[in-house]
Amino acid sequence: KDWKMGLAQALIMQEKWPESAALLGELIDETPDSKQLWLQQANAYLGMDQKMRAAANFEILRRKGLADVATLDLLGNIYMDQGQPMLALGAYLAAMRKGEGLNIRRSLETARVLVDYGATEEALEYVVAVRDQAAGQLTTADQVALLLVEMDAAKVNQDEEKVGALLDQVLEIEPGNGKALVERGLYLEGRADLVDDPDEREALLAKARTSLRRALEKPDVAYEANLRYGQMQVRQRQFIEGVNYLKVALELKESDNLQQYVRRVERAAERQKVREEREKTERAEAEARAREEATSKEADE
Repeated sequence: KDWKMGLAQALIMQEKWPESAALLGELIDETPDSKQLWLQQANAYLGMDQKMRAAANFEILRRKGLADVATLDLLGNIYMDQGQPMLALGAYLAAMRKGEGLNIRRSLETARVLVDYGATEEALEYVVAVRDQAAGQLTTADQVALLLVEMDAAKVNQDEEKVGALLDQVLEIEPGNGKALVERGLYLEGRADLVDDPDEREALLAKARTSLRRALEKPDVAYEANLRYGQMQVRQRQFIEGVNYLKVALELKESDNLQQYVRRVERAAERQKVREEREKTERAEAEARAREEATSKEADE
C-alpha cells in the first residue's frame, strides 16, 4: 500500500492523470473511507477535464459525510458549469450548513454565480436560505448586498416592477449606494421609453440623469457610471456631452470595443457641432435680416 501511495503521488506530480486516477482507484477499493484518496482521484479527473467523474467522487464524500465546505462549493461550481442549477443549489446549501457560522462573503459570491448563470429561481431560494441561516445577524451592508442580488435576478427575469421596488429598498437603506444609483438611472430611462406623454417622459429622464450623475461621484462605480451616463446621452442624441463621459470611462478601463464606440460617437459629436454652428449662424443671419427690415420699415414710415 505504501508503495502504491508513493507511486500515485509521483504520477500526480508528473500530471499523469489517467495513470494516477487508475492507481488511486485501486487504493480506494482497499480503503473506501479515505477522504484524501477520493479527493486526489477527483483532482486527477479534473486534470483530464472529466468534471462529472470528479463530481461523482465529491458526491460519494458528501453522502459519507466526509465532504468539507470547499469540496461542496466546488461540487456546486461543477454542477453550474454543467448546466445543472438544481443540483448546484443542493451542494451550495449543504456547504452553507456545513460551515461553522455563516460566511456571508462566500454566500454572496455563490448567489451571484447562480444569477450570472441565469439560475434566478435557485439564486432567490439560496438568498432566502442565507437570511434564515443569518437569523437576523446580517449587517446593513449584507442586507443591501442581498437586495442587489435579488435585483439582478429580477433584471434577468425582466421583472421591471420588482427591479424598481428593490432599488427603492436599497436606496432607502443606503441612499449613496453607487450600484443602485447606476441601476436606478437605467431603470428610469427604460420607464421613460415606455411613456407617450412628452412631459412625463422628460421628467423621468431628468430623474435618470440625476441618479447617474450622483453615481459619478462614487469611486467604486466610476467606470460604470461614466459609461452608462455617456451611453444615455448618446441615446438621447446628445453626442457632444456624451462623448466626454465615455472618454473618462475609457481612461478608467481600456477596451478595444469601447475605444471603437468612442470614435464613432466622436464623429457624431463633430457632425453635431457643425450642425449647431450652422444653425447658430443661420439664426444670427435671420435676426440680422429682421433688424434690417425693421429699421427699413421705420425709415419708410
